[in-house]
Formats: sequence, C-alpha cells, structure tokens
Amino acid sequence: MNTHELVNIRKRIMFVKADDVYFIAYNLLISLYELKATSTSRPFRDYRKLSFLIDFVADPRLTAILQDSKRFGIPPNSEDRHELSVAYSRGASRMPHSMRVICALESRGILSIERGNQSEGFDLWLHVEKLPGGFLADELYEVERSNISTLRAMWPQLRIVRLDTMLQNFFGVNGVEAWHA
Repeated sequence: MNTHELVNIRKRIMFVKADDVYFIAYNLLISLYELKATSTSRPFRDYRKLSFLIDFVADPRLTAILQDSKRFGIPPNSEDRHELSVAYSRGASRMPHSMRVICALESRGILSIERGNQSEGFDLWLHVEKLPGGFLADELYEVERSNISTLRAMWPQLRIVRLDTMLQNFFGVNGVEAWHA
C-alpha cells in the first residue's frame, strides 16, 4: 500500500463523512484556503456551496468523474451518476451541520461571515493567521488540496458562482437532477 492509501484509510477511521463536524471543518478550511477566500475583498460567495463541495474535496473518485465528464464531454455511466446522486444528497443533508461548523469557526475568529450582496446566502472568508501553524500544509490533507485545486482549474470562478450554477456544473450536466437551489 502506498502512503496516500494509508492516509485515506486513517481518515476513514477518524471521520464519519455524513455529519462529523471535524470532517466538515477541515474540508471547509482547506477549501476556503485553496480557493483563496482569505479576505473581505475575496470572499467565498454563498456558504451553501461548501456543503456540496465537501464530497468532491474529500473523494478523488468523485473529482475524477467530473474531470472526465468535462474533458471528454461524455455523460457519466449509471454507476458514476449514482455516486454523484449520493454526493448531492449528502450535500443537501449536510447544510445545517455546515452552518453550525461555520458559526463555531466564526466565534473562534477563524473565519468571518457576511450577508452576501450578490448572493442569497452568506459569504465567508478565512483568517489564515488564526489557524495552527502548519495545519494547511499537513501531509494528511494532500488529497483534499489536490482535489480542490483540480476543481478550481476546471471552474476558475468556483469561489464566486451562484449555488444554482455550481449545482448545474457538478450535477445537472452529469444527469443528476439538482432540485435544491
């Protein structure tokens, strides 16, 4: 087994993907950092997108499905569509947990929340200086950093697009009905 496989096994033992606040928190923090949402002038628009983004950040297989679909212009097969459908459902059900984590991180000064002027949800940005030294560079999160970088390369405007646009790009064009907008 290679190092990445061992790290992924370790993470599966440490975190429950559905509603584990630590799983949600570290994925939110890494996503905000990698999307460069680190100041008032560069916020992450509409926190609700993060609930859906988490599965793609955490799972290279899901990111690869999106990447292949976009690169080749071929809709995913039924098994991949099912995986995307499950990711969509988890994202929708994770929204209340994500908001609680965001509020907890804001109360600790790790991020800031502001009512979005261009979006329906809240915008947020990370205060990198408030994080423990080396947290964002930890080898444990290499897969997540790689996945979010891949997603950012495919959709450079991911930080600022509307929720419905992100849902269409991730799910709708891949045959998964996204009713939550």
